[in-house]
Amino acid sequence: MSAASDNLGVFMYGYAQQVGTLFFNRNTFTFSYAPEWIAHGFPISPLMSLEEGAFYSQGLHPIFSDVAPDRWGRKLIEKKFLKQGRKGQVLDQHFLLELSDKLRMGALRFSVNGGKTFVGEDIDIPPVSSLPKFIHLTDAMINGDSEDYSELISNVSLGGARAKIMVQDDDGSFKLAKLPQPNDTDDVEGWEFVLIQLAKQAGIEVPDANLHGDRKRHALLLKRFDRDGEKRIHYMSAMTLLGRHDGETEDASYADLADAISAYCDESGLHQLYRRMVFNLMCGNVDDHLRNHGFLLVDGVWKLAPAFDVTPCGSYGDQHQLHVYDKNSPDIIDTALEYHSHFNLNKAQAGETIREVANAVSKWEQVAEKNNVRGVDDIRNRFYLQED
Repeated sequence: MSAASDNLGVFMYGYAQQVGTLFFNRNTFTFSYAPEWIAHGFPISPLMSLEEGAFYSQGLHPIFSDVAPDRWGRKLIEKKFLKQGRKGQVLDQHFLLELSDKLRMGALRFSVNGGKTFVGEDIDIPPVSSLPKFIHLTDAMINGDSEDYSELISNVSLGGARAKIMVQDDDGSFKLAKLPQPNDTDDVEGWEFVLIQLAKQAGIEVPDANLHGDRKRHALLLKRFDRDGEKRIHYMSAMTLLGRHDGETEDASYADLADAISAYCDESGLHQLYRRMVFNLMCGNVDDHLRNHGFLLVDGVWKLAPAFDVTPCGSYGDQHQLHVYDKNSPDIIDTALEYHSHFNLNKAQAGETIREVANAVSKWEQVAEKNNVRGVDDIRNRFYLQED
């Protein structure tokens, strides 16, 4: 991006015409649709209607924040700027622009020359065999060791607080690799894999996943659900669907999200969301905030994306990042059963869903032992088993 640029052309993978223009003045942003896109395109977010005029935002608009890195990626970008002698110069637009176009979430792309090229350093995706090297670099950076981090910094990846990179698997497919960290006491990636397997058994749609390495230091490989071969699929987070920004989510709930799905999305996602909510309650996944739920635009319809970032990080009855109904109601199964109607379920259907999820969750120990995941005794109290 040119240092003098104060705007970017916004494009969508698979479409030649420009979607619109994003202007920025430090951390104030304005987006306007292009006339041709208004005539022939579609809203990039349900809350950004296809019309003339400007959409203003302090910080990135939620839909653009969805395609920027989160805490881990921001840490790498800040390190890159520090190395270049640009300490204190990192703005929200840099977090958006420093991510490789090849790695960016969803289908949005950004250009300063009318779509001839797209911003974001193009990189070679390393093979899965390079994971030990990247784990070493991650350890060194977290520990403050003196290393050359250029390869790690160039692979600025998607959202989340933990270290992750993109790799090319042995079958040629691109995978998101979540890496262990030197200060881990739990087998974090191993337990996420366990929950993915349990969720699948509970009838919840999840991405394909496999573990790499051994029980001492597992890495988790995940298939990207926003890709279909080379095709990119437009994505938004639940944060965007509810029109929230970071720091504005204390009172957000699954019931709110269900109501928004009813208004803007494929309603078949309501049953999946209920099943996911019950699963998160039973597995202690309290880190179920709005950025950990997403939607894909498929044939012009927003559909609930597969479940991701499911970890047993709390205990049953703990307060969840995304409440069941509101912040004044306990985040427990009884509350989920009480407010079943938000999810287009009757009480009998909700009860049957709860039993099905509980049956899958009850197998957590067998799944962990089968996959050589350590810490079974340490994590036992995080699972809740529904009694008949």
